[in-house]
Amino acid sequence: MTRASELAIFAVAASLLALASYGCGRRGEPPETDAASTVLTNAADETDAGTFYIDFNAGGASDTDDVPPSVGGVDDETLDKIRLEPTLDMGSDYLDRFLFVCDRTVFGLKALGMLDEGRGTDQVVSGEGASLFVMAPSPTVYTAENGSEPLVDLIARRQPEYVLLAVGADDISRKPKPAYADFREAYLNLITSVAEASPSTTVICMSILPGSPSSGVSVYNAEQYNALIIEAAASSGSDRVYYLDAASAFAAQSGYLRADCDGGSSQLSTTGFKRLLDIIKTHYVASAST
Repeated sequence: MTRASELAIFAVAASLLALASYGCGRRGEPPETDAASTVLTNAADETDAGTFYIDFNAGGASDTDDVPPSVGGVDDETLDKIRLEPTLDMGSDYLDRFLFVCDRTVFGLKALGMLDEGRGTDQVVSGEGASLFVMAPSPTVYTAENGSEPLVDLIARRQPEYVLLAVGADDISRKPKPAYADFREAYLNLITSVAEASPSTTVICMSILPGSPSSGVSVYNAEQYNALIIEAAASSGSDRVYYLDAASAFAAQSGYLRADCDGGSSQLSTTGFKRLLDIIKTHYVASAST
């Protein structure tokens, strides 16, 4: 055997050893590792597409230059407080109490008339062109009654019982992706501005969903930024801020958006929105007025 062949075999063996030590497990069964970034593991569900589960204590990788985020600074007690767990289905009456602040991936709640008031609902807001960027210095939304206005002004005027923040996908779809520290700070500023505008509002920070295969944004790309959303929610200082993991239910085995939930261009289909609304209804949290 030549020296070159020996080196090639050694390189393959080293790669296999690295993969074996990487470690992954279902939620509740974390691999033994000191890293604290999120890793997604695959498990079959009722369709051919896989369902991914987030292990908040496993190691991960990133394609950005700054230090990868981790939820290692979020202690288990705090994580348990902010992370919404499955509950009984609270029905459409629960959804009626929400203001949905979203980017293009979730704006179809309005465009497809998925809520009780159909396409005329004022419960769903986004920016011009249905885009909304966390990294914008002062996120602006468009409403029928006022046109473009700062999000904080809308929140202050309406004083919603619940706000669901379904944002971040527009930011990480751009190149270059936001630096981790900048994204975390911007998301925390967004939470803080909403909480200050309406202190009694319950804020639910939803995970960034995987995109269509053509988008290049898989659940693996989103995982690091979802870890940052968790950190921002945990460090907000408010007991009315929570985190909802919806990404796990939308990722196919490829890591991209499930085909049955993909409406094209990383936007959810009708089936996808039904699934999303079911997730929200079955992850209930009491509001300040409840």
